[in-house]
Amino acid sequence: MQLSPAQWVEELRKTGKKLLEIIPRVAGSADASVKLRRGASGDQTFYIDEMAEKIVVEAVEKISQNGISFTLISEECGIKKFGTENNIKILLDPIDGSNNAKRGVPYYATSIAILDGERLRDILVGYVVDLSSNKEYWAIRGEGSWCNGERIICRSSDEFDMVAFEASVPAKDIERLMPLLKSSRKVRCLGAIALDLALMGAGAIDV
Repeated sequence: MQLSPAQWVEELRKTGKKLLEIIPRVAGSADASVKLRRGASGDQTFYIDEMAEKIVVEAVEKISQNGISFTLISEECGIKKFGTENNIKILLDPIDGSNNAKRGVPYYATSIAILDGERLRDILVGYVVDLSSNKEYWAIRGEGSWCNGERIICRSSDEFDMVAFEASVPAKDIERLMPLLKSSRKVRCLGAIALDLALMGAGAIDV
């Protein structure tokens, strides 16, 4: 038994609602930046990361109790299998933009992808919830993308009016990006890649 893409979106939106109820109240607090351990990715896990992950894990555990099988792969807890072996995978970044969330900068999100294979082209559903603005973005393979239930109509433009970039190692990354940055009218480094991509898909930024 498996969920349809639309059913996955429905479940993810329920999870997003729970995240929106809890995580913004913690963001920017002293608790948010408490270090807990090294996560499965090797990065430091903070209290706010673990809190968001716990909400998602509890949600997918409930889904699995209905006979749905999948493998969860998270930045913090690593790999967890639910049910029998199958090719459905859930990729989770509990808090994209952790540094923003810890400091109370209103630009951070939870991002989740549902895959029915091993490659990027196998992404069935993508979901990003902006935890600082209550906006939800999702896409279904072959069907389109939406923001808060409104279909996103992509605009076409050859001009780079606004470019968003992320630089994990600024001393190296910015130098490589300089040709692109110079060709843009406006440049932003916002701190959450999933939100950058969602905004690009919605046409708010160009690249």
